[in-house]
Amino acid sequence: LLSIKATPGHACDNASLNNGKCVQASTKTSIAAPLGWSRRGSKAFLILPGSGAGASTTPGFILTESTISSQTLATLSTRMDQELYRVLQSGQAARVIVQARPGYAAWMMSQFQRAGIPTSTYRSIDAVVAYLTPKQMAAVCVSIATERCSIDAEVRSAGSPLPTSTIIPGITTANTALASMGLATDANGGSSVSVAVIDSGIAPTTALASRIVDFVDFTSGRALRTRPYDDYGHGTHVAGLAAGQQMTQDWGIQGVAPRTTLVGLKVLRADGSGTASSVNAA
Repeated sequence: LLSIKATPGHACDNASLNNGKCVQASTKTSIAAPLGWSRRGSKAFLILPGSGAGASTTPGFILTESTISSQTLATLSTRMDQELYRVLQSGQAARVIVQARPGYAAWMMSQFQRAGIPTSTYRSIDAVVAYLTPKQMAAVCVSIATERCSIDAEVRSAGSPLPTSTIIPGITTANTALASMGLATDANGGSSVSVAVIDSGIAPTTALASRIVDFVDFTSGRALRTRPYDDYGHGTHVAGLAAGQQMTQDWGIQGVAPRTTLVGLKVLRADGSGTASSVNAA
């Protein structure tokens, strides 16, 4: 961290940036581009990358102040969602989704690596997820490299699967799910349509296995293409409502579009819980 006292005609702020360098107006002396700012009174605290043999190995995101200043808190209130800001003020650590500003994602990852903080990367939204202490949250989320910070909230399925399915002999048409929506049985429903089920997975049952065309598991913090499975059951139930065959042998998971193909995106674990970041990645 570098402390610069702002004086008239000698300020180093966003207006002084020139081709990635911070130029002091009075001397035109270039120093490394600032990668983060924290302003307190007349002082601006910059996070600068180290270079050369004598460079500091202190991670750029780690604050040295013993407490988080009121000015920093005011800035953080505009950078964080309400729940994460509440967690920060309570002094708790939490899993945080950190979205990088355009062009800063690689530098952000390097800082987490230097700090030894494990992360999961979600390139589709230019974000990383990390478990951070309050001081780390403040340093990361106030940085000029950060667009937005959100708590990686736990998500859960809305309901639980039934332990068994009920077979009703002699019934060969769709069950009451279709009737409740005013739909008639259609053996070709869903032709040329593919449905992504973002849930606990899809079990390769007789009714569904042949139409699961892809399956990706996000529950480990990264995307893993694997064989379809469902260790909770809720996702299979949802897939059945959408695409279960309208036949007696799969009465328990009748569907409205039996010709639909399925893509399973598993974001819920065996207990039916998951994280917001996994849902976003899917």
